[in-house]
Amino acid sequence: MNTLHMAFLNSQDVGKDGVWDVWQIEGPNRVWFFRGAPHVHCWAHIRAPQAA
Repeated sequence: MNTLHMAFLNSQDVGKDGVWDVWQIEGPNRVWFFRGAPHVHCWAHIRAPQAA
């Protein structure tokens, strides 16, 4: 949890109502992206383990 960062995208505030419509959580091996308007989109990118 200490390596995760959360970002909100002000430039994509649908309706300019101050409600966070688009955000993402980033970490060393993952990115989660969420867009809640005009309908829900959610992507999860998880990096495969590196071969030793």
